[in-house]
Amino acid sequence: MDRYIMDNRVLLTALGLNPKETTYTLGNRTCKSLLSPVALYNLLPEDERFDRVLALCTEEVLEKTFPLLREELPVMCEPTRVHSGVSAGDLQATLHNMLEKIPEKAELILDVTHGFRHYPFLFFTACLYLKALKDVKIKKIWYGRLDAKNPDGAAPFMDLSILLEMVDWFHVVQSFRDMSNPKALAKKLSDYGHGMKRPDERIPDMTKKKYNAVASAARDFAERFGMGLPLELGMSSAALQGRIEEFRREGDISATGIPLADDLLLEIGKAAERFRVADGVEKRDLVLDLEEIHRQEKLIDAYFEAGYHNNAIGLIRELVISRLMLSDGKKNWLDRSQRKRIERCIGALVDYSKKKGSALTDDRKKLAGIWSSIIDARNKLHHHGMTEDEVSGKQIGIPEWWEELKQRLDDNSFWDCGFGGGSGRLLISALGLHPGFLYNALREENPEECLVIASHETVSRWDELARRAGYSGDFEIEEMNAHSFDGIKKIVDESEDRLVRFDEVVCNLTGGTAAMQYAVIQLARRAEHLGRNVRWIAVIDNRSVDEQKLNPYVKGEVVFLEDAGI
Repeated sequence: MDRYIMDNRVLLTALGLNPKETTYTLGNRTCKSLLSPVALYNLLPEDERFDRVLALCTEEVLEKTFPLLREELPVMCEPTRVHSGVSAGDLQATLHNMLEKIPEKAELILDVTHGFRHYPFLFFTACLYLKALKDVKIKKIWYGRLDAKNPDGAAPFMDLSILLEMVDWFHVVQSFRDMSNPKALAKKLSDYGHGMKRPDERIPDMTKKKYNAVASAARDFAERFGMGLPLELGMSSAALQGRIEEFRREGDISATGIPLADDLLLEIGKAAERFRVADGVEKRDLVLDLEEIHRQEKLIDAYFEAGYHNNAIGLIRELVISRLMLSDGKKNWLDRSQRKRIERCIGALVDYSKKKGSALTDDRKKLAGIWSSIIDARNKLHHHGMTEDEVSGKQIGIPEWWEELKQRLDDNSFWDCGFGGGSGRLLISALGLHPGFLYNALREENPEECLVIASHETVSRWDELARRAGYSGDFEIEEMNAHSFDGIKKIVDESEDRLVRFDEVVCNLTGGTAAMQYAVIQLARRAEHLGRNVRWIAVIDNRSVDEQKLNPYVKGEVVFLEDAGI
């Protein structure tokens, strides 16, 4: 028996001290031998036989039994010494000796017939390690049932590979259920589906079709979960549940060979349930309500629990904007411009809170503080720590404010980022050498108050202009050098308290010098920064310059620039 085949298919087995001749059977074939590895070699089809044997041996077994194995088998046989003790250290040493002799990417066959009772546990642990870390493929796990012989006295070989396959499935389903790695389940389903395409796999076409639909839905779910897309994930969750229900109803689950398939599918569907939206709903038709808010809350919790902090913090930011829109009564909650408006509003609240927090209610200050914390955490994560300050694990853990925020989700009064206001509409306009522009703006808007940017030459025209326009509201005149940009910042800073009092600020784009118009623009920017709703108008007077000077107070055309798409 000098033929040694140096290949990559290894049998891992154990030998006992007192072998007894036994008749083994596999399928309709039998073989009599003292040792189960020898019988197994002869019973297996030639293309499934192992090329090398690694046998666990105590000192006595190495001396008395191992020579029989080497004599009977036409392949290389190598002993692995077993430590005689059963302490944790002894078990680890034995396991280490086994593992170092099995090459990466080998094909492994196990025979757990002989040896001490704890050996199968060692083999099983070795399998998990080798599959995970050495890319070893476990072909079969054989057990010769000496305790349950057939009527003819033969001991049947049982294939226990299904047990390892069960562990594999349990692991990927668990990783899906706790969302630590949804991709693992998607890959397992896809890989298993490829095996169904083999000619020897007699699985009904309908079962393959429904199974592949489940695998495809799982891939979509995993992809969208990883990308942090809550709405698309909700639709993927509904699709995955739907495909599972169809598979269970219309497919032959038992034909797939998946262990405990029905139970596992139910667990997968249950895990996806918490994220799903209604069946068949298109993204543009999704309704923003408290149910949707709490669905996204569950996803954020799942991200935190699984360690996807980047996704969690990013989604919290969007959740706050959505919750503010819900409180604001907005129906088009996915419109980017509307979300930007809310974002500016709460950003203005944060800035105002830093300057004049005492003027805000406790809820507004709390909301501003939470939003500031969200943005700070998001910037640290979304810029991947590319700052001079070190980003610590404490900073990216589950933040305390998230728990407080969750408690507030149903409190509609909390979700209001508005502040100031209550004084109606403010008109901001320059008063230049052609007062007709401001005259028309006043007549058109009739604001509660007018902030006039006048030059030293034009300030005296206000009284007549207001009288001609029939304006009796409040006003404030800011006088400046018509041709100098100096002093504009001071005007803007001193106007902040006035700006914040109004619900809407209308800015007139016409009239005055370039410097005066720049002052209007800067006041508008400050108003936007304070969360005010800013609109722009322009006055058109098609008469000649001389006519405008002679008779300025004539009705012209007022254009609302937003309405004109400008």
